[in-house]
Amino acid sequence: MGKGIRSAVCTPSFILKMKGRNDAQKGSAVVDTYVSKMLHQLAVIETKEVITAETVLSHFKKKAVYSLKMLQDYPVDDPRYVRAENSIEDISEEIQTIETTLYERISKAKKKALVKKDSYLSGVREALPAYKDVSQLCKEPITLYETSHKALNDQIKAVLPLLRGKSK
Repeated sequence: MGKGIRSAVCTPSFILKMKGRNDAQKGSAVVDTYVSKMLHQLAVIETKEVITAETVLSHFKKKAVYSLKMLQDYPVDDPRYVRAENSIEDISEEIQTIETTLYERISKAKKKALVKKDSYLSGVREALPAYKDVSQLCKEPITLYETSHKALNDQIKAVLPLLRGKSK
């Protein structure tokens, strides 16, 4: 997740505007195809970001499951229980950091793609003023990510206030 964010389209905006004007002369079906291709590329980039986050988080998720089990199995005064408490707090912070980074990167990728799409569509509207864009962004990659982690994240969030209440 440390690399720069790829753009869905590498073509410069001024060329996209000319391409849009040229494609509009060929018809709205050509325009719709190109826009859907751009949005598909964005979905691929989002999916790669989610896979990267999953890879980074897998280690922390395993530790979280183990620590939650230790909290259930050992008494409060046991040193393993204290280690599990500290581990859960650290894991929670790491998960938040990684998820924040993921959402920021996806947001930046969407912004870049929308700027390129708008440049293309401005060229299209010069040749086809009545053109209506009906394309929609794909929300599937991030939705799948959120649903796959919801149960464990909810368990961690439920335990954290109890742990923080003891340390005060």
